[in-house]
Amino acid sequence: MIDKMKRVYAQVLSDMLVPNIYTLNTMVNAYCKMGNVVELIYMNKDVKRAYSVFKLMLKKGCRRIEVSYTNLIHGLCEAGRVDEGISLFKKMKEDDCYPTVRTYTVIIDALFENYRKFEAINLFNEMRNRGCEPNVHTHTVMIDAMCKERKFDESRRMLSEMMQKGLVPSVTTYNALIDGYCKEAMMESAQEILDLMNSNNCSPNERTYNELICDFCKRKNVHKAMSLLSKMVEHRLTPNLVTYDSLIHGQCKVGHLDIASRLLEMMKENEAEDMMARMVERGVMPDALTYTLFIDAYGCLGLLHQAFDVLKHMFDTGCDPSHHTYSFLIKHLSKKKLIKENNNAGELDLVPNVSFVDVADVWKTMEFETAMERF
Repeated sequence: MIDKMKRVYAQVLSDMLVPNIYTLNTMVNAYCKMGNVVELIYMNKDVKRAYSVFKLMLKKGCRRIEVSYTNLIHGLCEAGRVDEGISLFKKMKEDDCYPTVRTYTVIIDALFENYRKFEAINLFNEMRNRGCEPNVHTHTVMIDAMCKERKFDESRRMLSEMMQKGLVPSVTTYNALIDGYCKEAMMESAQEILDLMNSNNCSPNERTYNELICDFCKRKNVHKAMSLLSKMVEHRLTPNLVTYDSLIHGQCKVGHLDIASRLLEMMKENEAEDMMARMVERGVMPDALTYTLFIDAYGCLGLLHQAFDVLKHMFDTGCDPSHHTYSFLIKHLSKKKLIKENNNAGELDLVPNVSFVDVADVWKTMEFETAMERF
């Protein structure tokens, strides 16, 4: 895209045409957007080109407007050059330009991302004092930052404040609150936000459900997690790898291996063809972590034959076991051997928890009959 744009611009100049403000603003914006999707080294390169076009605007007699500044400031912040973005922000007055709500929001967001919260809060206050009213995105950035600081009362006040002003919170706004509450294990409050979303006709997205499902599973409330999965599907949202891994892990932790197995099958062979097509397109297939969780769960219940069935299935599907996969097998085989030798489960605590092993070590540890039977 950039090369094509440069060729068109060169043609404009060769035809003795003078580029106007819209042409040059489009070029600045394109360079900055290009910087958002490539590696940092290229990102900085494209922001540098955008800066060159920005400077060229004056030479070509084009006035630099708020959009010109905001696009370049955004590009600089995305490239990690926040101080340069702030420096450019302060120079806007020289072109008789004044920051827009988007200009302020871009910098406030960048400051929070770089752990410069006091500067971000000061800029937010300055913004309001200058009569520039925060929009939904600005409030969302502030709410997210407050939640990360565990200032939930302040974040809820800001949510109420924006709604009183007639601003409609987005799904991202609600997700910021849900994410914050979940991280602090405040699941009732997180559920409250979900209910508030529904009452305000804001449809939850995949991220909303995944966050709640993951944290309910961590706290072994798998019934609630499964009810959220049902609602997710009812709303025509596609469960992804994060959804299934959370649920499978949660069910394994509480010993519901039959449900976990069904979830694994749902992930692999979902009956709804359109849903399966989208999952495959996103690469949603069992990974080494999912299989390893099953192996550990079966091992904890003493079901080593089933654990080896899972390992065999990993090989069959081309999924390479990790060191942790073999470590769990060795741990459970060692425990089984101690039970046979001592017939005393109290001595199981003496078994070391192996973290890293060579693949060949599993054959040295497992019983020969078990290995031959499984493979």
